[in-house]
Amino acid sequence: MTNQEQQKKMAEKNFRFNRFLFLRYVLAVFFFANLYWLLAAIASNALLLILPLSLLVLAILAIGEYVRLYGNHSEQIAENLRWTRLFYLCQLTMNLLLYVVCFFSPLFSFVFPFLDNTLVNRGALALWLGVGLALAALCLQRVNKIRRKKDTYYGYIKEYKKLIEGK
Repeated sequence: MTNQEQQKKMAEKNFRFNRFLFLRYVLAVFFFANLYWLLAAIASNALLLILPLSLLVLAILAIGEYVRLYGNHSEQIAENLRWTRLFYLCQLTMNLLLYVVCFFSPLFSFVFPFLDNTLVNRGALALWLGVGLALAALCLQRVNKIRRKKDTYYGYIKEYKKLIEGK
């Protein structure tokens, strides 16, 4: 295989992997946010540490999915994204439930024993959870576009293949 053929192959591989760039970065943000939540829950002997722990397990499964994607040219994995979709769906649901707990439930101190039950803390947490809701919703939308092959990068890959084959 010539150097030029290797470069073409690597370019296509990078195009395929870049389809998931936004999803990977947001997954990293959620991973560390959930890790921080787990550590705070452990430090305060919270009973609900299973919540961040379960999200971390799902995040690790989604990370494994991305690792397999880099070495695989199959469209089947990109169309499936089972763990990624499940993670973002669970994260969205968890953020929504926690948002409700923030404002409309007396369970705030039970769910977040490491935070003082003040309006400032509730507001800051609600803001963080709101950002998480928006990001999880955007990621679910992106996953659905990838599964239907309607994402921008899929178009780039098709154009790149046409350009390469046309030469």
